[in-house]
Amino acid sequence: MALPAAGQPISFGDINDELGNSTTATLDLKDASEDYLAINPVVTEMLKDSPESLRSEIITSLMDVFSEYHKDNGLLFPSATWLVTANK
Repeated sequence: MALPAAGQPISFGDINDELGNSTTATLDLKDASEDYLAINPVVTEMLKDSPESLRSEIITSLMDVFSEYHKDNGLLFPSATWLVTANK
């Protein structure tokens, strides 16, 4: 697979895991924000015994901040990735 030149956008289509399951998500803003919050184990642990009102307040704040990054298939943030390989 040829990669585009540095600084050029790259797009990945539907990605399947080893079992053939599609990893392309279709999440509304609330679900995407909840998933984003859930991937942080420290925050998850801190919120475990917190009142639901605090969790709701955090989700609402995330939705406000993430709204500009929400697309049809979830949260899409501008990013850069380095692909590094080495051979012996």
